Amino acid sequence: REIIQLEAAAQKDGLRAVVLTDFIRKQELPRTSDEEPRFEDIGVVPIFETLRSARIAAVKLGVLSGSLAMVPAAALGTLRAAARAAGIRDDDLMASEASHDSDYAVLSLRGEYAQGMVRLMTSVFQCGAVNVLIGTKSLLGEGWDAPCINTLVLASFVGSFVLSNQMRGRSIRVDPEHPNKTANIWHLVCVEPGPFGPGADYDLLVRRCTAFAGVSAKAPVIESGTNRMGIGVPPFERGQIDVLNRESAARAVDRAALNRQWRDALGHDSGRAMVDGVRLKQETLPAGFVLTSTVASLFFQAGSLFLLVVSEALRVLGRTAPRIGHDWLSGALIVFAIAATVSLPWTC
Repeated sequence: REIIQLEAAAQKDGLRAVVLTDFIRKQELPRTSDEEPRFEDIGVVPIFETLRSARIAAVKLGVLSGSLAMVPAAALGTLRAAARAAGIRDDDLMASEASHDSDYAVLSLRGEYAQGMVRLMTSVFQCGAVNVLIGTKSLLGEGWDAPCINTLVLASFVGSFVLSNQMRGRSIRVDPEHPNKTANIWHLVCVEPGPFGPGADYDLLVRRCTAFAGVSAKAPVIESGTNRMGIGVPPFERGQIDVLNRESAARAVDRAALNRQWRDALGHDSGRAMVDGVRLKQETLPAGFVLTSTVASLFFQAGSLFLLVVSEALRVLGRTAPRIGHDWLSGALIVFAIAATVSLPWTC
């Protein structure tokens, strides 16, 4: 809520914000206008309801996920026009009033157009009939093209910088209609103050930012990692966290300064810093992991196969070993067979 309030106040009608999260939580959508839900988990519906109830000026909310799509009732005309332009029959685009708020409509497509909701919602979003779109990372996090995005909120638990970078890619594309576009990417982090912090969520942020290149908040250079954001070194005290949030908010609304900082950084001899910042170390498997998880497992399997072949050869040739030796061979074969089976998953 605070992020969208901040961005809406700064950008007015120019706002094009996307919030990406992991789960829909459709069952938490209120059924009546009198219902006051209490949300305990983050998701598309809790975020939508939080922003809807805030009634932020100039914000027109939309929802786009695999099983739930919603737009403001005022955007239905724009949506139907986009549908007709795409060749979708009026009868195949259904819109019903949301049971808890008549200002919003729940959408569905049927027939051969069932997969066209993303294209329709993207069209409505780009023209501004919806300017805050809430969706799941699985639907909008990879391959979705909406270059108008200028605000991205990553309300996701994804820690991989590869997947995170795919989500970031939604907002850092060049917009031909706004060549000087700048975009803010917000990472939500729960920080535990004090000596036992900052906690696992902060560690996830550090892992995310390992290969994210950007302009430094403290100097005209382009680099990667969390240090470029000027947040200092943990642990953090509660008052320090409040100061960092205010500094982030101040930088976010000054988009002209962000543009200028990028130009200044590129004007300096920072090319090497940028390249070095995004180059990843060559990933190699630890020797211990290779030995215990692959080589040793392959030895178990090879040994069991060898004993199996020897036992079968002795049986075929009629050279049956003495009873004690035969019993030993059979027992060893069983042990190695079990070991080979158990170790099979570790060879992958």
